[in-house]
Amino acid sequence: MRIDVVSDTVCPWCFVGKRRLERAMALRPESDFEVHWHPFQLNPDVPSAGVDRKTYYAQKFGDDGRIQAMVEQLKGIGADLDIAFDFEAIKIQPNTRLSHCLISAFEGATQNAVQERVLRAFFEEGRDIGSRDVLIEIAAELHVDTALASAAIDDAALQAAVAERSEQARVNGINGVPTFIFDQRRGFSGAQDEATFLQMFDQDDGGA
Repeated sequence: MRIDVVSDTVCPWCFVGKRRLERAMALRPESDFEVHWHPFQLNPDVPSAGVDRKTYYAQKFGDDGRIQAMVEQLKGIGADLDIAFDFEAIKIQPNTRLSHCLISAFEGATQNAVQERVLRAFFEEGRDIGSRDVLIEIAAELHVDTALASAAIDDAALQAAVAERSEQARVNGINGVPTFIFDQRRGFSGAQDEATFLQMFDQDDGGA
């Protein structure tokens, strides 16, 4: 089964959705899954150098109580999924375009590993994933082709393509992430529970 995932690297629910997808796939060891990650920028207008995280959240959500409630909810959900969310460590709200360029440079299991590491770097370690240097460090930590990673991050045409693919997703009706598309014919948005993924896996209409 082919699974296309549209997500952003600063979306905590995308991290949650990734973990839930993986748990569901583990419950179907007899199935052959092929996961492809696609870029979506929730806030493409964030400057390339990023913005102060606290200021950004205050402008977006306003109420400190609302923000804290969301943080506590995500920490609780993350704990059950082996995600150690550390929102206090995040100082910069980055532009995610370069991180998507890095992820787009790879395919298959390597792409999935890069996606995972970028999410962990941001949400568990508070690293600035809008920084070219940080992204190269991440590639080196994974022992992937750093020359390929560097070329992808610096590729102006790929940066433009990431922005275009993100906008095209919106044109196609994707307004929230994560969005999961199964065998290019059916899907859903949101970090649904494992049972919902299993229902999609088990639909007998051409899937695995």
